[in-house]
Amino acid sequence: MFFFNINKFEELRAEIEAKDKIILTAETFSLTRLDGEEVSVNLHKRDTLLLNFWATWCKPCIEEMLVDDQTSKSKYYISLESLETIKGFMRKHPNINVDTYRLDSIELPFEPKKIPFYPYHLKIYDGKIVK
Repeated sequence: MFFFNINKFEELRAEIEAKDKIILTAETFSLTRLDGEEVSVNLHKRDTLLLNFWATWCKPCIEEMLVDDQTSKSKYYISLESLETIKGFMRKHPNINVDTYRLDSIELPFEPKKIPFYPYHLKIYDGKIVK
């Protein structure tokens, strides 16, 4: 027997549609590399930025990271988890070959201030979200 919660479906659809309403609230923001180095990201440069929000418990995130060859210098895999959690995850998954970063959730460079689902991707060009 299959049960489907229509309210949950509507919530998810609303979250996906809300992605079209995201507003960037900063020109730059800082990420922390796993080695502790802080990296500043300019959201208004004339280059396409790919922000991939992920979590260590997100199976689709992990699958995506396993097949990514990290060919773009403007692609950022960003987690809101602690550096210790991310480092532990990366030690357990040495076959993942992408640069990962940590972002303090308080400093999210866009509104709304939450990640509605994982993996969550934003493509940004010259300060605007591109579909």
